Amino acid sequence: MNNRVFTYKCTGYDDTRIGPYIQQIIEDAFPNEAFNNKTVFVKPNLLTRRVPEQAVTTHPVLVKEVCSSFAKKGAKVIIGDSPGGPNSLSWLKSVYNSTGMYWAAKESGAELNYDLTPHNENVRIKNSHKELQVLKAVVDSDYLINLPKCKTHGLTVFTGGPKNLYGCIPGLIKAKYHLELADLDNFCELIITLNELLKPNLTIMDAIIGMEGEGPSSGTPKYLGYIIGSRNPYLVDAMAVQMIGLNPSDIPVLKLAHELGIFSLTDDSIINVGHTKKEVVPFRVPVATRYADFSDRFAKRIPKKLLGTIYKWLKPALVFSEEKCTSCRICIESCPAAALKLHNKRPKVNVKECIYCYCCQELCPKSAVSVKKPALARWLFKH
Repeated sequence: MNNRVFTYKCTGYDDTRIGPYIQQIIEDAFPNEAFNNKTVFVKPNLLTRRVPEQAVTTHPVLVKEVCSSFAKKGAKVIIGDSPGGPNSLSWLKSVYNSTGMYWAAKESGAELNYDLTPHNENVRIKNSHKELQVLKAVVDSDYLINLPKCKTHGLTVFTGGPKNLYGCIPGLIKAKYHLELADLDNFCELIITLNELLKPNLTIMDAIIGMEGEGPSSGTPKYLGYIIGSRNPYLVDAMAVQMIGLNPSDIPVLKLAHELGIFSLTDDSIINVGHTKKEVVPFRVPVATRYADFSDRFAKRIPKKLLGTIYKWLKPALVFSEEKCTSCRICIESCPAAALKLHNKRPKVNVKECIYCYCCQELCPKSAVSVKKPALARWLFKH
């Protein structure tokens, strides 16, 4: 069953076919499975406090249809996430409200999760033991249904099924892991470890309207027009990135999963179900991902003693818009490296401390943070 991927064409969120398509994916994924008295935890992408039209979060209509399908099967359904930013009930409630989750829960009969209690698990990352905190409510559930949004991402190029489970880590603990595992390979291994630990039972991606450019929160909504589902979260991402004009082997999480033998990028036994003739709609990727790819190849050709000097002319710069910034301090409170301080009522970055995780850009409620390339980098990236 893990080699099956479902793709259904949907023109919009008022499309009456969304419900039947969701039901079909669930029926195909769990044939004849009984859900009476089972707890189903539904995990959408609720990155931050944004309205559905901004395409930052999983659309509430899709969440509602998924919850309704499991509720009709007799399951106790819980909608939950741990958004970026403060680990507080007031922040969580405001995110649920803005993203339409109150509506989705009411319409489907689901509950909203307010239990932010952490559960500790010992895992191995880079051959060393590490204690990983995840939401106890997720661990205590019988089923985990993963509902990512199709978006580009400044750090990992693409954020979809596997990356969405990062929201199962409580509050600012996510920032702590960003700091401890600042290297991209280490961070991607954390994402893979998280998926191996939580083992999502089904992943259904909201790829009707995704986000291109400076994702996952400051990009531009982009129509793709699909729902993509599989019991294998990596397969969902592999299908989605091809549909937005990218190569799965260029996505760090997929590449590492392939190298670790968890997912095969060359598997010829994949079964496509649904609308098998799919369009390719190219998505722009963030500025930072082009820098990361270039710098990785560049570093292999330059003596280490010179890298530090050269990189300062190539590193992307974080720019804070004076017009958009409201001095809310969310970026400062969420910065894993404590590299931001308020100066003249505007954030200022200490470039020596910055680890380029782009959490400030992800979590800014006003999209006031942008990534700019230095002149030398702009010239090099054209060649």
